[in-house]
Amino acid sequence: MKALLITNKYMQSEKFLLLKERFIENAKILNIELDYKNNFEAYELIGERICYDFILFYDKDIKLAIQLENKGYKLFNKSSAISICDDKFLTYMKLENIVHQPKTIPAPFLYYDDLSNDGLFIKKCEDNFSYPMILKECSGSFGLQVYKVDSRDELINCIRDIKTKPFIIQEFIKTSYGRDVRLQVVGDRVVAAMKRVNENGDFRANVTNGATAYEYEPTDEEIKLAVTATKTIGVDFAGVDLLFGENDKPLLCEVNSNAHLEIIGKVSNKNIYIEVLKYIMEKVK
Repeated sequence: MKALLITNKYMQSEKFLLLKERFIENAKILNIELDYKNNFEAYELIGERICYDFILFYDKDIKLAIQLENKGYKLFNKSSAISICDDKFLTYMKLENIVHQPKTIPAPFLYYDDLSNDGLFIKKCEDNFSYPMILKECSGSFGLQVYKVDSRDELINCIRDIKTKPFIIQEFIKTSYGRDVRLQVVGDRVVAAMKRVNENGDFRANVTNGATAYEYEPTDEEIKLAVTATKTIGVDFAGVDLLFGENDKPLLCEVNSNAHLEIIGKVSNKNIYIEVLKYIMEKVK
């Protein structure tokens, strides 16, 4: 079996380099000839047809993904699913009334300027949520585009700073302050899980922001929520982040189509790379 792994040329951090190495190592175990190209190099596939049984598309270059699919390549994950996961409001809308999520309102679309001087929008936020509230840019990773605003002034300043970027406002889930759960779903199974706890005062539980990851045994309710979310969106594999609501009732935070696998694999003692590859092999037989 011959396949191709694609990651982003302009995101070459240690995490991405390790992910590339791990997939190549595990592909050899399964007798998969796994080539590698970054997204810039992969554009050459548009002009000529190279026979790959599948493409492991570990990037968010949606335009490239669509072009490759139009050429007949089988992508995992597919472009439509990655596109939904990469937009936090599209994720919310796709799963509205299907799984439990924090209450959410979107910012209206802007051509220019920002919403910091729009009194009606600020009032809408304050009518729906008390402070603190959460502002999230619709596209972002590692928790870096997520902000907790504690007052009207902070909300206005934050909106002014992000300018015309699309964003959402969500209720702040105080019962999940600095802690969450990630479930790694492959197909219709949760193959690994971890709990992340930030003891440094940050409300976000991303390891990038100082949280510590621990082995975690998910509840049946958490497993059902995570699998329902991934199947509804159409991802073949994803990291599903859950918040702790009242009485620890799980709430969906987000679905990560390009989740990193090293930390969750270590704390759960699971080889997720090989789980992903085995699943894809079965799908393309």
